[in-house]
Amino acid sequence: GGGAGTWRCSIVRGGDPSTAAAPQRREASMIVPEGAKAGQRLSLNLGPDEALAVTVPPEARPGDRLEFFADGAEGPWRCRLVKLPGQAPKVRRAVTLTRSTEDMHTIYSELLAAMDAGGGMVSPRITRGAAPPLGVVGMVAHQGIADGEELLRVPAPLQMSIRRFKETE
Repeated sequence: GGGAGTWRCSIVRGGDPSTAAAPQRREASMIVPEGAKAGQRLSLNLGPDEALAVTVPPEARPGDRLEFFADGAEGPWRCRLVKLPGQAPKVRRAVTLTRSTEDMHTIYSELLAAMDAGGGMVSPRITRGAAPPLGVVGMVAHQGIADGEELLRVPAPLQMSIRRFKETE
């Protein structure tokens, strides 16, 4: 359930393998990053123009894996928390996911402008995109690349890390 633009996520328990699989099952996963806290919002890219806003569940800890499943292109997303080995199992709760309303192409253009203004560089031979078979969003080549060619330069003040994130909190 939920309103337009809202995704529900519930825990998936073992199912009946004899039931027919829904068409175009979509799957994604993410590792809860070091320093993440319960209730913190994270973003999970699903493709060139789609991302989910994920709220870290109360029982999730850094290193745990969140697995997401959806049947069909518009099916509701379900989530399963997989605990890092060695952690005691805890009660699992539902997590609500929402589609990002941000225009990914605009965000990428703004990122390129910020890189340029900060002394960074992104080669015109690469762009934001996804490549088969996984379709994971990242940087992809759309032109040939020579051996040793510089593709990306990120000055230290623009680099993202857990340490820099903690410094900005």
